[in-house]
Amino acid sequence: MAWFRGGVARRWLAIASVSAICVSGLSGCAAGRGGDEQPADGVPFAGMVPWNSAVIEPDGRTLHLLADWDHIDHFVCGLPNERVTLQQSAARVVITVRGYAKPLPAGVACGGAGSLPQPKTVLLARPLAHRALIDGGSMQKREVLADSSLPTITAVPAGYTAQPMTWSAESGDERTATRVWKLGDAESDRFLRLTIGLPTYYTFIGPAGAAKGTVSVHGSIAHIFTTDGEDQATTTIRWTTATGRQISLETSGTSRAHLSRAQAEVIARSVH
Repeated sequence: MAWFRGGVARRWLAIASVSAICVSGLSGCAAGRGGDEQPADGVPFAGMVPWNSAVIEPDGRTLHLLADWDHIDHFVCGLPNERVTLQQSAARVVITVRGYAKPLPAGVACGGAGSLPQPKTVLLARPLAHRALIDGGSMQKREVLADSSLPTITAVPAGYTAQPMTWSAESGDERTATRVWKLGDAESDRFLRLTIGLPTYYTFIGPAGAAKGTVSVHGSIAHIFTTDGEDQATTTIRWTTATGRQISLETSGTSRAHLSRAQAEVIARSVH
């Protein structure tokens, strides 16, 4: 999987994750981060895995987060193999991600391109509300975004399925939330992507293809760009709302099967 930031392509190795949800109070839920961590299915404990970018669904109980295997607190060379534990009280919710990996044989070097953040979903016993959200590995407080607080597409084409919203913490001048809808399975080449600037400094990054004119979206002038390659065809529509929020809608498919520019314009006008 590749994406562009500032005109530079960065390629990562997408690898599978093994995860399980373990609720505090049930057997097998170990707390703490001492040296007594037990193996998981015969694989040794490797370290605590930091997580971030928490999103709470409108039900107030379904919480999505991204586990950052690349920054596990011990050196690890292996596929992400993680377990999630959850502790809840009246004042806070503590989510801990533990990593497990087999040690490298003597004389074997570690190679690879890194791993994508691993998505995890946790179901709370009751709504998060105003309780603090804590990373149990570092005991640091984490920020959470409400899914219902950000715009979404209301005219989703038939067959496209919404994925959990993700967001990136502030990095330089970029701080965005992303919604994705996919047609077919998780590896499908046909998708919609809505990128929303969060309320900090954010500017559109890099060209998005050949300029193809403009269209009015809720009173704002939106710029349209297209690319049409052998393997991928995209239409990107970008605009700034009356409140200064920047939004980018991307429709992507193959050269033989993709949404038309007219369809992309209808979808853009449905963003609320």
